[in-house]
Amino acid sequence: MKKGILLLSFILFVIAIFSSEIIEDYLTDSNWTVTDQYKDGEFEGQLSYNIIETISLEEGLHRNILTKYQNGEPITAVEREEIYEYFQTELLNEDKKTELEKVASFMDEENLGKIDKLTERLNEKVITSDFALEEEMLLVEAYLFLGTKTPTETGIEYEVRDKLRTYSMLLKNYHTYIVENNSVIKVDELEYVRNKDDMPGHSLESKFMSEPYGGNGTFTKLNEHGPMEEVAIKNKDDFREWFFFSSGYPVFESISGTSTTVTYIVGSNAANKVWGNEAYQTYDAKTIRGKEQLERKIKIEENLIIASSLGLEIGISKVNSERDINIQLYPSEGTIMILERWQALHEADSKMPFSEEAVNEQNWHKIDEEIDEIKRVFGREVGEFIRGGI
Repeated sequence: MKKGILLLSFILFVIAIFSSEIIEDYLTDSNWTVTDQYKDGEFEGQLSYNIIETISLEEGLHRNILTKYQNGEPITAVEREEIYEYFQTELLNEDKKTELEKVASFMDEENLGKIDKLTERLNEKVITSDFALEEEMLLVEAYLFLGTKTPTETGIEYEVRDKLRTYSMLLKNYHTYIVENNSVIKVDELEYVRNKDDMPGHSLESKFMSEPYGGNGTFTKLNEHGPMEEVAIKNKDDFREWFFFSSGYPVFESISGTSTTVTYIVGSNAANKVWGNEAYQTYDAKTIRGKEQLERKIKIEENLIIASSLGLEIGISKVNSERDINIQLYPSEGTIMILERWQALHEADSKMPFSEEAVNEQNWHKIDEEIDEIKRVFGREVGEFIRGGI
């Protein structure tokens, strides 16, 4: 008991000395250098699109750093600050920032008509081409990027940040269809719900039509007034314009209706909110059917356990079937505090390991395992202190 008290006193002494000197060299936000996404329980370490091609940078310092950013490689605090400054001063301007804040304002339960403006924006400006979609994804990531700052220091309101995270998740789902599956889509309906299923946060449900890109060639155009005519389709953008607006597409057998729902659950207690939710328990019952569903359920549970352990916020993405669900993990303020405490102890005593690579990659599985190992080697009090349990 006496040993435990002395150890706790030492830890508090260390924090008192080092807390003002802690820098966020390795702290990252949900829109950091990686996809923050686990597929089948494995960590994805790269962006879902090519940032270098999207912004067409010339050779130089920014291009080199952003290439590392693109590939999910560790970058230093100085490099992170370089990226932040580039995003804020060159990639974004006040008009673009205002435009993104307006996107967040369209998600408003008290004025449901605003969501129609977001549907219009998506159909007319965002999902019109591969490039337009990836540019929008990049702008959202740039706006939310922390650099070496805390969320408060960026000056972005938390509600705006959380809504744009939700929007970013939706764009990633569209990216799967438009770019990865080489299809064209058109959004028919979009619905915003705050605190869906009594879980604190934001949700977007999108219903859209999808058609595989049919390639270039000559296609028949239906005119509202006048005879049909043959038109030349030279690229994917032309194909989308023809298919959805002058082909009579509802009669095509290949056309498919798809729905996707993204929900961003805020707060360090997000995992407990999911576990205690009736809708999630209903989902549990639907997934326990066969070996594949059971294995997927186990992986989802593993991610929720880690989210609970590290105070992570949670993104839930579903496409069509209730069983096709993906869990994404995002650091909360509580997560940042855990990493700060861990780093402070490492700076005070180099014998205590601190995994820069795992934190830089947001590899939450690895981080959780290493803190558990610290608890085993250095004692329960140290492990619980890092997690905020004492």
